[in-house]
Amino acid sequence: MPLRSWMFIPANQPDKLAKMDRAGADAVILDLEDSVPLEDKGIARALMAEQAKKPRSVLLYVRINDLQTPFAEDDIAAAVDAGADGIVLPKCHDREIVLTVHRIMGEWEKRCGKTEGATRLVPLIESAAGVLAAPDIARACGRVRCLAFGSVDYAADIGARPTAQGLELLFARSVLVNASRAAGIEPPVDSVFADLRDEDGLRREALSARQFGFQGKLTIHPRQNEAVNAAFAPDERELGEARGIVEAFEAALRDGKAAVSYRGKMIDYANYKHAIDIIRSASR
Repeated sequence: MPLRSWMFIPANQPDKLAKMDRAGADAVILDLEDSVPLEDKGIARALMAEQAKKPRSVLLYVRINDLQTPFAEDDIAAAVDAGADGIVLPKCHDREIVLTVHRIMGEWEKRCGKTEGATRLVPLIESAAGVLAAPDIARACGRVRCLAFGSVDYAADIGARPTAQGLELLFARSVLVNASRAAGIEPPVDSVFADLRDEDGLRREALSARQFGFQGKLTIHPRQNEAVNAAFAPDERELGEARGIVEAFEAALRDGKAAVSYRGKMIDYANYKHAIDIIRSASR
C-alpha cells in the first residue's frame, strides 16, 4: 500500500523518538545523517537501535550515513540487527552504490538470522547524476521499494534558482516517476517542504506531487503529516470510481472474464489492483 507521509526524526533526540507513533505519519525515518552532528553519530545509532526494537504501529526506516563515510557500515549493521523495516540510502547516484549496500545488508541479515532481502531499501536521489541514473537504480535489486527525491541538494547540484512553482524540479520529478514505473517498483516519494510556516505552500506542493504520480512526501515535523496525508488521500469522486471498478471487475470475474468495460473504458487486473489500493488508502 502506498505510504503518504514519511517523517524524518533525528535519531539523537530521544524525546522525539518516543512520540513517533503519535506523529500521524505512515512511516518514520530515523535519521543518522544530516540532522545528527559528528560527535553524536554513535549515540544516535544506539538510540535508533533501541527504538527499532520496541513495538511500533508505523513502518520504521533508517537513513544511514553516506557510504563514503566511516559510519555507513555500522549504521547498516545496527538497522538490520534491530529489525528496521528498511534503509534510506542518501546521495545515491549510481547502481553500484545500491548493489554495495544490498550486499552488506544481505550479509548482516544472514548473521542476524533474518530472511535475506526482508529489509527494504529506498535510494534517495539528490543529484543530477542520480536523476540520470534513476532507471538503473530503480531496477538494481529486488530490495528497492521505491525512490525518494532530495530536491534541496539536487537544486544546489545543478545550480538552479528555486522558484515558488518548483519549475527547476519538473524534469527530475518526471524522471523519478517514469523510472519507477518502468522498473515495476512503487511510485517515488517527493522531497521535503522546508518552510514549516507555509501550510498553503505545503498543500499545493503535495497536491502537485500527487498529480505527478508520487505516492507520498517526506516531512520534517508532525504538523506537516496531516496536510500531506490529506493531499494524497482519494477524494469522493476517486473513491466512488474505485468502488465502481472493483464491483464491475469482480462481477466480470464471476462470469469468467478478466476484462470488462466500465463507463466506456476497458479495465483489467491492473486497474482493479489500483482501485483496491485507493479504497485501502481511504480506509486509513
